[in-house]
Amino acid sequence: AAGFSQDLVAHVTRLRDADAATPSWHRSGIGGWRTGDDFLDGEAPVIASLRDLAASAVVEMLVMAKPGVAEGRITRLYGWANLNRPGDYNTTHSHPTAQWSGVYYASIGENDPDRPLSGVIEFQDPRGAPQAQPFPGFDFGHKLRLVPEAGLLLVFPSWLLHMVHPFHGEGERISIAFNATYE
Repeated sequence: AAGFSQDLVAHVTRLRDADAATPSWHRSGIGGWRTGDDFLDGEAPVIASLRDLAASAVVEMLVMAKPGVAEGRITRLYGWANLNRPGDYNTTHSHPTAQWSGVYYASIGENDPDRPLSGVIEFQDPRGAPQAQPFPGFDFGHKLRLVPEAGLLLVFPSWLLHMVHPFHGEGERISIAFNATYE
């Protein structure tokens, strides 16, 4: 994935440099730079490869989640690139316009070793306050935290609440997020 990720980083950086004076698109993002939702519509070979990778990952997730379901088709696949610098992060959110979401990490920068949550993606229990009433033997309200690595691709249900902790360190963190609907 190293060469592929480097090509994505170069592509996103060129887009950002050409768009440096334009305010970034933001939804859950605090700071950073973001393309529009049409990033995966690009015709560059690296984008076509990423589009194929994302579609394959969604189908693989469907097969694992419920065998036999993957006989349908993805009706919409769209995504955007994120470029975060130190201090940038994403607040808790979900992706209500899709069934499956994902993220590909092209570059993660260099994390500050004194900040273990730097740039960590965190998935949260979406059921309000399930930890409010403890139930012996169950860990309701548990948070799943994953440390991104360059080349990592994650796929998850779009309704799953998630956030990204502030990035602390050197360089830039580049990720491509995507959504898919399935029929």
